[in-house]
Amino acid sequence: MRTTIVTMLLGAALGAVAAQAEPSDSWSEDGVLTMALELVALPDNDLQRAQMRLTVTNTGTSAIVLDRTLAAGFSLRFKTDLSAEFTRSDSKDVTAREVKRLEKPTAAEVGARFVRLAPGQSLSRTYDLAKPNRSVVEGHASDMESVHYGFYYEAMQAYRVPPEAKRMEVDAWYERGVWMMATAQFEEWFGQSAEEIGLWSGRARSNTVVIERK
Repeated sequence: MRTTIVTMLLGAALGAVAAQAEPSDSWSEDGVLTMALELVALPDNDLQRAQMRLTVTNTGTSAIVLDRTLAAGFSLRFKTDLSAEFTRSDSKDVTAREVKRLEKPTAAEVGARFVRLAPGQSLSRTYDLAKPNRSVVEGHASDMESVHYGFYYEAMQAYRVPPEAKRMEVDAWYERGVWMMATAQFEEWFGQSAEEIGLWSGRARSNTVVIERK
């Protein structure tokens, strides 16, 4: 019998790292990309309906290539007042559920999505936790013979905030554009490799947004 081990990296990174404290200030390799996350609305004082805006700005000296939708390479990480360190529980942590797998983008769509961001230029997107959000699902499966099978696709995902949570910390990350074990599948999805697209291969983290029910 073949046993398969699956490792997934969702557009919202919801693993044990979500229970670890992250620095509150933003950070970027070589100061190239500044990421700013802000709460723009909290309807009915409900964490499940929180709306946040992510703005990324090229603060380097040269143009970089990014996904205009801020999906490829980007993720959110969460921590609630219920979260336990180094472990994760659906009853205590924010979870993501795949609602709809998206179709592969056409060549024209790929050309429009990956844009050159000149120094000083910005891109932004809004996350609404009450609605499905576009996310990347990437990772790999490995069998007992240590043969690896990467995967990469995009999906609409719905977040679930534990109803008992009174406080939530959120930050955004950019991680190399694509996970190293899914580079071939990235190319299958977009029709070009990350290198051919010129996707920025650095790392960056936003500030941490703290949202509390009152």
